[in-house]
Amino acid sequence: MAYCVESACVMNVSSPTELTIRLYSTIRTRLVERFAQGKREVNKMYWVTGILGLLLAAAPFLVGYVQNTPALIISVGGGVLVMVMSVLEGLNHEREKWEYWVALVLGVGIISSPFLLGFNNHFEAVWTTLILGTLIALGSATILYINSSKNR
Repeated sequence: MAYCVESACVMNVSSPTELTIRLYSTIRTRLVERFAQGKREVNKMYWVTGILGLLLAAAPFLVGYVQNTPALIISVGGGVLVMVMSVLEGLNHEREKWEYWVALVLGVGIISSPFLLGFNNHFEAVWTTLILGTLIALGSATILYINSSKNR
């Protein structure tokens, strides 16, 4: 029996562990081949930033800091803005990357917001904004770096 994931197929597997290892190995090999051939699809990063924006917007309700107004505004507003930038990047076929610059600035703003807006005494809000803001900023910076190094 053959098991396939994203056109990566593995045959003659005796256990679920072996299946996982062989599928991982096959997928990793194909990704390395694509990377080596220069067929990277770094433009798919908008999905990651969009999901991070969604998590940021939902965080006050999931983690429980709805009562802290500055943290609520930053989380929901910043999350919605990051999602909008991600949708614009997904729809933009010119790939100019201005959306990632905006997401980078938003990420840095989200990171600094607990200290600038005074909700640094609310543990859940601080750590949620720090972690998600850092991930948004790092993701955007990574794409900008990869694209700038490709253009050299």
